[in-house]
Amino acid sequence: MKRWKALRKFGDTLCLILLTLVLITHSAFAISHNCEFIKKINLNGTFSQVSGFLIGINQDQAILDVGENNGVRPGDLFTVFKKGKKIVDQKTGKTLGFELIPVAIVKIINVDQDFSTGIIISAEGEIPVPARVKKFSHLNVLLLGNDTACLGILKVKLKQFLSDCHFFLLTKYNSKDLPSYVFKNKISLIFWLKDSTLEVLDSDLNPIKIFSQNKQKVVPNCEFFKFLPVLKPQVVAKIPGDVIETKVVKNKDLMLFYLTPYSLVVRNLDKNEKVAEYKLDGTPLCFFISNSGKIIINLLKEDTPVAEILEYKKDNFIFLSKVKGYLSFAPKKEEVYLLKDGKVFNVNFKNGKIKLSFVENLPKGLLPCSVRVLDIDGDGVLEIIGINSKGNLVVYRKNMLLWRFPYKLWAWFNTSPIKYPPFTFDLYASKELGNYLFVSYINFPLSPVLSELETVPLDAAMSKVIVLTYKNGFSFKSIIPATSGFITGLSVLKDSLYFSVLRGNYRENTYTLIFKANF
Repeated sequence: MKRWKALRKFGDTLCLILLTLVLITHSAFAISHNCEFIKKINLNGTFSQVSGFLIGINQDQAILDVGENNGVRPGDLFTVFKKGKKIVDQKTGKTLGFELIPVAIVKIINVDQDFSTGIIISAEGEIPVPARVKKFSHLNVLLLGNDTACLGILKVKLKQFLSDCHFFLLTKYNSKDLPSYVFKNKISLIFWLKDSTLEVLDSDLNPIKIFSQNKQKVVPNCEFFKFLPVLKPQVVAKIPGDVIETKVVKNKDLMLFYLTPYSLVVRNLDKNEKVAEYKLDGTPLCFFISNSGKIIINLLKEDTPVAEILEYKKDNFIFLSKVKGYLSFAPKKEEVYLLKDGKVFNVNFKNGKIKLSFVENLPKGLLPCSVRVLDIDGDGVLEIIGINSKGNLVVYRKNMLLWRFPYKLWAWFNTSPIKYPPFTFDLYASKELGNYLFVSYINFPLSPVLSELETVPLDAAMSKVIVLTYKNGFSFKSIIPATSGFITGLSVLKDSLYFSVLRGNYRENTYTLIFKANF
């Protein structure tokens, strides 16, 4: 019996040793396989050096004098340089040139044969025009993976093409912490080594290229939107007069809630009749509706933000409470958040009393009436989104900037003909497809001459609906053709999108059209 136990123990030990050897061999093979894969990657063309000039800037858009004929592709990063100190030959006194100081980074969006245009994704100080530009130069580059040896081989290989870049190596990481790491270290380019795959990402963690088994492909920016084609909206209702914001809700009937300068109105779209109205005591900013029928109206009363909480039942408004500050609902949930004194609080209503719980500090520089609290990526951690002082949509998590929309959604905000234009948005949540944030994008070209106009032609504005999603990085897509006027409301129902557009001459003869587009 003792001999049998000894043999069994010996057998177990031998199996453990053999299993360990197999795992070590497999791991060594995987490492060796990855290293061989890295050695065979052909980087010629993809990261070949291209130099040229920045020849124009229009807001955040940059125009370069190099294009497809020079080897420029969408997604390429160009560093913009300004002149520094003179470089003088000490023996002859002859000026040899100037130091080149990096001042900005441009991400290429559109490429023509002999020129290209892109967006300025970072800048330090004033950008001179014209200015020298160089592709993939003076960047902070992150090499990401589990194998230090293979990353070392990759670094040596990349140094041949990115000789003036600064490299960071990261082998121990949490994917959720990557945006914070990238932002903190001002990373512009990421090489992520996985099993026999090397992904090249930009600073927003959007894929640029993928190398796999000696094959590479350009990854389209909107690959996550295949289920969302460009929609064809149709008009379903028209409302005369000024409408600040709208929301469409489906109960038994299709109900339209809209905010005017004086009241909140409910209209039955199916029956085409007005069913309720709530008079306002203050200047309206925006409003929210929860799934349970609770309504928040944010007002300005003698320049003090005040929020009223209502409930809508059986075609009647019931007043519940009032609080100083700015309130927001988390979309598709019942959580209420108070924004006050630079802080975010969770709000609980119990027995007619309000209890506040501190959540986090509010990121600085956001326009108060644009701030929303929501879980955009569906991971259970709240993000704060809003519009910064330059008009860009930004996404924060725990006070760290995760992403900045490359175009200005509200470039016209400070000279808007509408006194308090709403930041219109809605969240589409799906277990199968993930979370998608619908937001409005408005370009108003007459802002500089508003003071010279007796009435403002709102039809001069061009509006779009942008869809934003997160999957290893933020991606976006425009899903409706550009329409004239100001988009003042977005509502995403199960299989359709409703949005409102304010048109006419402000403030003499305005009207709002309600559009519907089926997915």
